[in-house]
Amino acid sequence: INSLLGQGFSFDITVDGIQRTIGLYTDPDYRNGRTVTGTIAGTDVGVSVLFPAVMNEEIDTFERGSDYPIVGTVAEWDRLRRRPTIRAGRS
Repeated sequence: INSLLGQGFSFDITVDGIQRTIGLYTDPDYRNGRTVTGTIAGTDVGVSVLFPAVMNEEIDTFERGSDYPIVGTVAEWDRLRRRPTIRAGRS
């Protein structure tokens, strides 16, 4: 898991939910952004993806059950939910 931190990935996410990002991240661009939870499309691998606040309008249009492309880096491992947290690139 530690070897994945900071690694870049691109994949499609099947959206399960969207929430306001909770927490104080060191990067102020991600504060007040959105967190999209779901699975890597076509798998049962769960992920959380953090998006910067400048993308809120776009992310708020995502629909549950739909697939969307993601490009980002692994920021951390969520031990409680047993899935990676991806920090999406800025648009």
